[in-house]
Amino acid sequence: WHTAMAQDFHLLWGEYSWQTNEVSMETDMVSGSALVIGTGCMPNCNFALINAHEGKPEYGHAGLTRNDYGVTGFTGFHNQRMVTDRSIPAGGEIFVNYGEAWFTTRGEQMATVPFA
Repeated sequence: WHTAMAQDFHLLWGEYSWQTNEVSMETDMVSGSALVIGTGCMPNCNFALINAHEGKPEYGHAGLTRNDYGVTGFTGFHNQRMVTDRSIPAGGEIFVNYGEAWFTTRGEQMATVPFA
């Protein structure tokens, strides 16, 4: 449907996929990218409105090794939690800190973002 339009659409898929070294997944695959799904793709970032924090995930392959069949079919990262700082009303928005690198690595796609 959008191919008939004269606009160049920026698809969000690239904003939710990360290179292995960006998400510490070098032990899960030699090269490739990871897709962030679940609560990891819900929050936005506004440094003045941060109301939640993402915890570090647990890691483990349930006793499987890199040589076991199917082990690369899933990641060892699991149980990442998001904790809110205060109650967020129904329909409210979740804001987390993406980190400065998320903005600075996008060059001219982003306007000037105040970090301090």
